[in-house]
Amino acid sequence: MGMYTALGLQSKLSQGDAAITVVDPQTQMTYQPFLPEAAAGSIEPRHVVVPLRRVLKRCRVVCGRVTKVEHAHHVATIENCAGNVEQIGYDVLVMAPGSIARTLPIPGLAEHGIAFKTIGEAIYLRNHVLSCLEAADASIDAQLRRRLLSFVVIGGGYAGIEVLAELQDMARRSAWRWAVTPPSASPNVVSRSF
Repeated sequence: MGMYTALGLQSKLSQGDAAITVVDPQTQMTYQPFLPEAAAGSIEPRHVVVPLRRVLKRCRVVCGRVTKVEHAHHVATIENCAGNVEQIGYDVLVMAPGSIARTLPIPGLAEHGIAFKTIGEAIYLRNHVLSCLEAADASIDAQLRRRLLSFVVIGGGYAGIEVLAELQDMARRSAWRWAVTPPSASPNVVSRSF
């Protein structure tokens, strides 16, 4: 969110009109619609991230987070990624916080679920699925193998369905010996409000 906001400001302001500072704990933006393909290995993870400094050439990019804003004094306190604290003065403050993964109140989800908002989480998910496939291939216990080849995706929206489809394709390509099938003739999307 911050990258798009800074791009808009950068395009509207002439060079030297103002200094734009972007503060973000991630110095790259993740293009989230490509995360399922990156998790499945359809595209390389490097194609999913955009370094902020490459795109925001006229902006100062600070790896860190804003810890305090004093509107009366036009000062923002920033803790950078190295742990150092710095104060930055401003004329105009634009807050573009973006989003974070929300853990739904489903028993076991916080302990066993894998969030899916970052490239690191996509790579972790891919490695986890591949290790389950390898363990299933090595197992002689049919019940354990079935458990290792069963995956649950929580979220039936665009992202959840795409993750399911991409990982199922990856599993089919990788698991030459064992079929990875949904529990019924077609995947089920179950609606539940939280």
